[in-house]
Amino acid sequence: MSRLAKVGIAGALIALAAAVAFLVMSTHGVRLIPGLPSIGAAAPHQVAEDCGPGSPAPPRLRIGVALGGSNIQAKLDTFARAVGTSPTVVEVYRPFGGAFSRALACRISKDGALPLINLSPRRQSIRAIADGQYDAYLAKYARAVKNFRLPVAISFGHEMNGNWYPWGWKRVQPADFKAAWRHIHEVFTRDGAANVIWVWSVSPKGRLSSAQALWWPGPAYVTWVGLDAYYRKPGSTFNTINRCLVSIRQFTDRPVLLTETAVAPGPHAARQVTSLFAGAASHPGVIGFVWFDQNRQERWRLEENPPALKAFRKEVAALHAGLAPTPGPKVTPSAAPASPSAGPSGG
Repeated sequence: MSRLAKVGIAGALIALAAAVAFLVMSTHGVRLIPGLPSIGAAAPHQVAEDCGPGSPAPPRLRIGVALGGSNIQAKLDTFARAVGTSPTVVEVYRPFGGAFSRALACRISKDGALPLINLSPRRQSIRAIADGQYDAYLAKYARAVKNFRLPVAISFGHEMNGNWYPWGWKRVQPADFKAAWRHIHEVFTRDGAANVIWVWSVSPKGRLSSAQALWWPGPAYVTWVGLDAYYRKPGSTFNTINRCLVSIRQFTDRPVLLTETAVAPGPHAARQVTSLFAGAASHPGVIGFVWFDQNRQERWRLEENPPALKAFRKEVAALHAGLAPTPGPKVTPSAAPASPSAGPSGG
């Protein structure tokens, strides 16, 4: 056999091996999502058998649900049946200091959703976290998330610009919170947890809350901005949320996920749900919303609000059919009804 022929065969074998490797990685790897660094392919026995392939390519509008307490799987199944679709984001609330639950993350990921974990530092000093006193815990948590391999969204101390949580305004200095957020991010980065989507979640500015910009840790430490804003009053429309988005755009262009939202029971509930879908779908930079399906302060559970649920199912069906959401009222940054009032929700 000639030298040239041998070289040709060798080249073909190398190309075949590369193709097989690519196929294996495509089958067992993690699909990428906007704003998330590239994640290496996961071992088949850790992903394909245990937790599924991870969240699929993101839809043009992420529809999520925030659930509290125990029996998350049963609550998730109930919500999915009610609205006619499986959520693509499932938000849960866990205490800072608690272990990463691979089992819970698996249950969420098996349904093709992204786990969004809110870590709430109710008993820990924010300054102590920033000073490294909880580094052993953080490193252990980071390694567990890294070994999970699939994408995990993490939020720390959500609604910190409000005064109702022990980690928030008037109890904690913004400089200390920002230092703690950056330090947590740095520990995870040091331990190789590159599969984390960092979600910095704030509340609208109001009488009980301060300006979001005071708490901003910087673009190097945040993947998505989270906004918790509700339709609390009959006159609320997406204009009330848009005012918050305009404020956020003054200091960052990161993608925005409405990490908590819902419509209170009332005469305009159906129209407000339509407004939520239309506003989220048409607003530049908004990648979706998470419905707060818990009765805290208000009866937010969608399953207990028939007019809102009917409108929600209609909008979901339209999205699945590739149709644009039903047009809502024109969104402008001014002349809005009363702003969504801030206050404690989950966590």
